[in-house]
Amino acid sequence: MALLLTRSIACVVDLYARAGLFKEAEEFVMDMEVEPDSPVLGTLVSACRVHGNEEMGRRVSETLVEKGASGGTLALVSNSYASSSRWDESMEVRNVMSCLGLKKMVGCSWIELDV
Repeated sequence: MALLLTRSIACVVDLYARAGLFKEAEEFVMDMEVEPDSPVLGTLVSACRVHGNEEMGRRVSETLVEKGASGGTLALVSNSYASSSRWDESMEVRNVMSCLGLKKMVGCSWIELDV
């Protein structure tokens, strides 16, 4: 899926989730003509984690793991399980990441000043 399209879809999913419309967000993702990719599903998992929607977060997390998501997305899934005190599933995802040699890239940001 093109990067611009992915970002646009992820923004719509995030807007639905911020409004508390999780059912609509999931329907939007699942009814798309293209198959949702990891960033889109990761946005939904992240929103579920923030707002405590454990049932949907679990369902979408399982879909992400089946798709073979990136290290960062799998770390999000692991953290989502951990925040729900589902330690066995969290460790299972971390073990998969370890076996596949996947790691979450360390984030960074910077600001440039004209001084």
